[in-house]
Amino acid sequence: MIQLLQKRKALFPVMLSIQTFLYGMYILIHPHFLNVEGPFGFVINVLDDMWMGGIFVTLGVLYAYSSVEQKFKLKQISAVATFTLWSFYFFSFFTRELLGSQNSAWLLILTILMFMYYELRTGDYR
Repeated sequence: MIQLLQKRKALFPVMLSIQTFLYGMYILIHPHFLNVEGPFGFVINVLDDMWMGGIFVTLGVLYAYSSVEQKFKLKQISAVATFTLWSFYFFSFFTRELLGSQNSAWLLILTILMFMYYELRTGDYR
């Protein structure tokens, strides 16, 4: 039973990497999909530029590679960077919600952040 749980836990970083990679690809295909007017517009609009999509794709690949190849230092760095980047997107979508643009994406990103936090607390970073 413990081995099964450890196997499933080993897949967790790869799933988070795939999610990060796919979101980056979405940004690359659909740049400027956030487009927000108002006081936070500049900050939020920066987050949907193509270079941010590239950062997401790069972090997703690095996190998957470091998890599969057991490169612990790279895994730790890429996990923290990925968590930070997803935190910015949570802020972006939550701000849009507060400004009146109803969107449930912030709830999904909050879930990703909780999974990432769990991974950072319990992951294999020898």
